[in-house]
Order: sequence, then C-alpha cells, then structure tokens
Amino acid sequence: MAIFPFKKAIPTREPTGPALTTLNDHQAVDRELVNQLNLLNRRFPSADNDVRLAAAMEHDITARREQIDGKIAEARYSQTETPDLTQDRRALADLESRFKPVSETARAAKVLIPRLHADIDALRTRRQEHRRDTNRLLWLAAREQAASYAADFAEKEAAFRAAHRAAFVAAAAADKIAMEQAFGDFLGADLYYQLNISRPLHPAFDPNPLLPEEAQARRRTDALALQQEADQLMASLLNPES
Repeated sequence: MAIFPFKKAIPTREPTGPALTTLNDHQAVDRELVNQLNLLNRRFPSADNDVRLAAAMEHDITARREQIDGKIAEARYSQTETPDLTQDRRALADLESRFKPVSETARAAKVLIPRLHADIDALRTRRQEHRRDTNRLLWLAAREQAASYAADFAEKEAAFRAAHRAAFVAAAAADKIAMEQAFGDFLGADLYYQLNISRPLHPAFDPNPLLPEEAQARRRTDALALQQEADQLMASLLNPES
C-alpha cells in the first residue's frame, strides 16, 4: 500500500516568473564562464606539446653534437685520422634546420602558458564572485515556484473544507441526537476543530493572517454556525418536503 496515496495527483507545471528568469540569466552567464575556462584549458596540451617537442629536439641536437665531438676527440687522443663526419654533420644540420621553427614555437608557447594561467585564474575568480549570488537567486526562484501554487492550493482547500464541513455538520446532528437520547454511539463531531491544513509561510497563501483573538472569535462564530446547520439538517431529514 502506498504511503502517499495522492502522489500521482500532485500538479506539475512549467516554472515561470521573474525570479526564475533572473536565475536562468545568472546561470547562462555562469555557463559562458565555464565555456571560456574550457576553451582556455584545451589550449594547454598544444602549448605543452610544443615545449616538449622543442626540448626533445634540443636533446637530440646536443646528443649528435656530443657524438661528433666524441669522434673528433677520440681521433686526436689516439692520434689517428679523423673519421668522415659528413653524414653526422649533415644529419645535425638537418636537425638544427628543423629545430629553428620548432624552437620559435616553443618560445612562444612558454610566453603563452603563463598568460593562459593568468586568464584562467581571472575567470575562476570571476566565476567564484558570480556564484556568490547563486544560492540566493535559487532561493528566490524556489519561493516563487511555491507561491505559484497558491491559487490551486486555495481552490483545492476550499473544496476540501466544503466536504469536510458537510460531513461534520451531519456528524454534529447525529451526536446531538445521541447525546439527547443517550444512544452512546458518537461520530466525534468535536474532531471538526482539529483540522489543521498547513501552508507554506508565504504571503500568497495567507495574505491576511488573523490575530490570535480574531481566530478565537471566528472559531466561536463558526461553532454556532455549525450547530445551526446541524439543526437545519435534522429538520430537513425529518421533513424532506418542507
């Protein structure tokens, strides 16, 4: 058995209102900041790759130079003829030629990376400042959404109270007879006053709240009216044609 039998009957609606519009605009700005951060972050791999490629090529150039220098030094040490280094020098020259534009790109990347970090830090700061208002805007939108149910709430409450009163008018009539005739079987008409329909504490649900003394006076008036309606019901049951 379902604990909340009326769950499927809860009305749903597309939320609208100025508070929600403000929240949506606020979130749109936040999404744009996130997009900008993502774009900047996506530029790091390319810049890092440029730096790593230049470093690897520079390492190769150093290694080839050391290899050539080693062969020359070995020949001098052993007092032998210097070997033919044409291919080694050609390979080194080719590598140095290819290294020039790569090194320029790497130097540019080394300038670019700190700027990317600075831009990212600035955007993150902007986003943190921007998001300080998010919870308040969300709170206002949620309050606005709650208030949007006030008219439906009032309509459903009025229908329920009408059925509730009709049932307890009949119960009051039955209990009055049971009391007068000592039948001893009561319907609990006094339970009528235990009805307590909770509402969100928003002015839309109770624009004119009663003071405690006003509420007590209304209850006394309502009690008299309920008994009068019970008496009228008994009369109508006895004389349906009248």
